[in-house]
Amino acid sequence: MKVTLLCLLAVVGLAAVAYWGKELTKPRFPFDLLKVKDGSFSSSVDFNPYSEYPPAHRWQIGLSFEEFPFGSGHQTASPYVTFSVNLGNKGWHDLAGSYALSNTNGSDFWHNDTNLGPVELERLEFKNMGGSKFEIRLHLVFAFEETGYRRQRKTFVVQTDYDGANFIAPVWNEPGQVTFPASWAVPSVDPHWSDEEAKKFVGRYVDLSQYSHLEIDQKKSSTMLHAIP
Repeated sequence: MKVTLLCLLAVVGLAAVAYWGKELTKPRFPFDLLKVKDGSFSSSVDFNPYSEYPPAHRWQIGLSFEEFPFGSGHQTASPYVTFSVNLGNKGWHDLAGSYALSNTNGSDFWHNDTNLGPVELERLEFKNMGGSKFEIRLHLVFAFEETGYRRQRKTFVVQTDYDGANFIAPVWNEPGQVTFPASWAVPSVDPHWSDEEAKKFVGRYVDLSQYSHLEIDQKKSSTMLHAIP
């Protein structure tokens, strides 16, 4: 048994050495070209009857970068990455701090029509700058995968205003077949909820007392709620 385990560890070790040996031969991406242009920061309450995960208050954070020339023809483009994270029951007044994350993949990193690979978010740091403005520090891992560049960690900092919490009542193709656990307290499969139904449901997952006022739009194909800081 010990001999088998030692052999297995040796194989794993050799595989790791081979992987990192190959990785270190790859060129580094020219991150000196990548300058943050601006950021976006909002949140939403989402749920899906086809998933076992209950409704949650998720935070959406986006980074867009200045245009830069890259690739064949040195075409310019403004790449961006976005992330959606669940930080538990935190309200926006309580976000300040550091959050270690795992397996949080964002949008792939695109330049024009070239997909440079997925970007992972390892850690988030929030600092309130007064009012609804935050300094957000994103610790990212650019995987690059098949693009020929070395996997690299990079940290970006952006200051941006929190835009508030959003909810859109879902529209189902077959509402008669949609069911939810009672604990989710979903009031209806109809996409038009009353103002009170929308406020009560969102209030289960978002501390609405931290927002200055609510806007509820009943004029579109489904009820939309926006909680404004």
